[in-house]
Amino acid sequence: MKSFFEQSIRWVVLLVVAAASFVSCSKDGDSGRMVLSQSALFIEEPGGTGTVGLTTSNVSSISFSNLPGGWTAEADLSTGTLRVTAPSVIDEEHVESGNLILSGRTTGGGYVSATLYVAIAATDDLSTQQANCFVVTRPNTNYSFDATLRGETSEMMPTAKVEVVWQTESGLLQYLNLRDGKVSFYVGAEDDDETQIKQGNVLLGAYDAAGTLLWTWHIWITGYDPVGKAVTLANGTTVMGSNLGAMNNSNATTDEILESYGLYYQWGRKEPFIGPSAYNFSMGSSEAMYDGNAKRVYNAFEASDATKGTLDYASRQPLCFLLGVEQSRYDWLYASHSEELWNSSSKSLYDPCPKGWHVPSADAFAGLSIADKSGSATDYMDKYGWELTDGTATMLFMGAGRRVYTDGKFQNVYNPLPESRNEALEAQPWVGLYWTADALTNAQSAAFYFYFNKKDVAASGVEPSVAHYRANGMPVRCVKEQLSLIHISEPTRLRRIS
Repeated sequence: MKSFFEQSIRWVVLLVVAAASFVSCSKDGDSGRMVLSQSALFIEEPGGTGTVGLTTSNVSSISFSNLPGGWTAEADLSTGTLRVTAPSVIDEEHVESGNLILSGRTTGGGYVSATLYVAIAATDDLSTQQANCFVVTRPNTNYSFDATLRGETSEMMPTAKVEVVWQTESGLLQYLNLRDGKVSFYVGAEDDDETQIKQGNVLLGAYDAAGTLLWTWHIWITGYDPVGKAVTLANGTTVMGSNLGAMNNSNATTDEILESYGLYYQWGRKEPFIGPSAYNFSMGSSEAMYDGNAKRVYNAFEASDATKGTLDYASRQPLCFLLGVEQSRYDWLYASHSEELWNSSSKSLYDPCPKGWHVPSADAFAGLSIADKSGSATDYMDKYGWELTDGTATMLFMGAGRRVYTDGKFQNVYNPLPESRNEALEAQPWVGLYWTADALTNAQSAAFYFYFNKKDVAASGVEPSVAHYRANGMPVRCVKEQLSLIHISEPTRLRRIS
């Protein structure tokens, strides 16, 4: 039988900053107010104690109309605090979680009430992992980090509220709260398995008091553990075990293929874009996204121009995929084509990788080749990825295609170059395109590239550096930061395609 905690947490999908106060049964125009500083309190160990701020107006006394079994609470009007203690043991009478309801008696004889969700749950302060992306792998845990810092810098922001910009499933983050500059949120488990985290991607936004978006963070919630499954190549580069934002790295089934694509990025932007809804791109549509109120949200696609094609506009419009135009040289930036937004030698402010990881240089993938292409075309047609090897290490890279710079739509085909202008092109299924941090001339950057050729499987290949327009959206495979200064003495070959 599921515990009360397990049952109740399944029903909680709200995202709130502070507990609501309710006014009722007032007499002779009397009214009162009672507000808690947060909507939930998580205590890490049985028998532990926690406090919550309590603000009241015209309240003379407080009692408790509901206390979960074994829990105790004490409200102090003089100090404005609520002290809660969890039961020291959990049994049939002492529960792990529940709703604690306060009733405040007003001076005129009416009452007000407030509700606090209390639970015994693990806590994890991610502040030491401060970055543009946080990897979350432990279920039934209350996470927190400093919401006043920009990226991995010490630059402060006047954060007044934190909200979900988009998430891949409603209710991924529960009890979102901002207190004293620190944001906290609870991540639960799958309904049918308490040991498995409820997976998905979330983009959190920090806003000032006027509602202006200041910064965003990618919360990568996965049970796959991409850090633990990292692989070190012969050149010393340690490569993360999956694409950034992926929930798997496998092409054994169609579901696992779709889980393994991850998120897509325009070169130099830290804001991720959602992946496709079908493993084979057949529908051409994106995976669904929701805001903090479980309402569907969608990407916007806008052509870069002098107003929109700026770093400031892109940072404040994380749902907007900026299309490349001829005047911008097919960069999402219209005029100022920065070469430093991503950097492989020192991690940049806009790098989308977690703490200790960064976008790689093209040299990181030099020497990789397809491990086995001895089979027939049908053996590889639906694999959507190759096992690549350098002779020492082998790992799977997904052929996840790209979001095209001209319209933002998904494309996943290999277009072989014709031997003559009169030869008709026949598109071949699936390619792998991964951004690197290497900025090239003419507002282009280098992508790691591989492809499957169904007409001649042996002709399928890998190229570590191919020039692409920066408005393309591509996956990213992060590499470990302390090895970022490794350079391959032999330069990589560069081929230009769009």
